[in-house]
Amino acid sequence: MRVCISVVLFLLLFLSIKPALAVWPELDKDQIQEAIRYGKRFKNYDNDRFLKEWTVFLERDGDKVGVYTKFNLLAMAARDAAKESRELHPEEIEAVLGEVENKLAFKLILYGNTPEFARNLHAVLYYSDGYIQPVHKYNPLAEPYGWRPMSPPVFRAFCSYEFPLDEIDPNAEVSLIIISPQGGEKELFFDLSKMR
Repeated sequence: MRVCISVVLFLLLFLSIKPALAVWPELDKDQIQEAIRYGKRFKNYDNDRFLKEWTVFLERDGDKVGVYTKFNLLAMAARDAAKESRELHPEEIEAVLGEVENKLAFKLILYGNTPEFARNLHAVLYYSDGYIQPVHKYNPLAEPYGWRPMSPPVFRAFCSYEFPLDEIDPNAEVSLIIISPQGGEKELFFDLSKMR
């Protein structure tokens, strides 16, 4: 009887375990289908809700940073196609997967008080007791954001940084450090083992 109960408990525990997540550098056919299903299933979610698994917020400033992987880019493409009541074409899937080939991409939404506030920012990735420089960065002028009477203006910048994925364990913990030339840093922690 004890053996039977032990076997049943083991099976219940085994079946309730979710598959391990991690940033998948390459997607196999099953993972591609999983990303497409994710996009279709959550086609009515806004970006914040859809990308929750891959986003870290700095509550104090309202700034947020998202990690863009092959999985979530493909899921977003599938979501957009589903909104148009169509399926992704194979060439669209290939194009999306090629966007972040061997890269770990970060998209930042930052708020400041001038259109130029983000132009000279820099970001590095802290990983395994060392710093990795981006292979690509994009810091455009910020756009006006909202309007509040009797308040200083607010501007929003959409920046991006890409780092070589072949130097990073996809199950690692990393920190993105945003550096301002005027002094000061913002650090955001990402546990890649909890993202796809």
